[in-house]
Amino acid sequence: MVRDATPLSSDCQTNVSRTSRRTSTQGPLIDTSVTPTRIVIQDRRRAEISMLKQLTWHYVVKNPALVTQQHGQRVIIRELFNAFYKAATRRDLNVDFFPIGLQDLLPLVPAGTSSVRKESARAIIDFIASLTEEQAIATHHRLYGFKLGSSLVFQVR
Repeated sequence: MVRDATPLSSDCQTNVSRTSRRTSTQGPLIDTSVTPTRIVIQDRRRAEISMLKQLTWHYVVKNPALVTQQHGQRVIIRELFNAFYKAATRRDLNVDFFPIGLQDLLPLVPAGTSSVRKESARAIIDFIASLTEEQAIATHHRLYGFKLGSSLVFQVR
């Protein structure tokens, strides 16, 4: 029984066909015989995926040993967003305050209207989501004075 199907691009469709032919003796993970432009996940596989997700949440995401670390990560993300959003919605917008990757995403006008504020918030969220954990911590430390240095560019290793 098929629960849902998601449309595929032509490139992805080709890769799915190749992958389906290379699967184990248990049968293909993705059944492309129904329609070649959609991914169809079999009920047995869907149940297996659900169980693996639950195990991940139980043993990794909700691990009691990580509660304080996860709290700190949430604080950093929230404070980064608040600092950038407050600066982006000021009437005297100074784009030099923002890291280069975010400067390119922000609207070039001060956030006077609701749509510009929403666009700024979306750009800030996208930028923060693109950061590695190390980059987010470094940016936060520089913004709040824990560590000196420019937050305009990130050191790539």
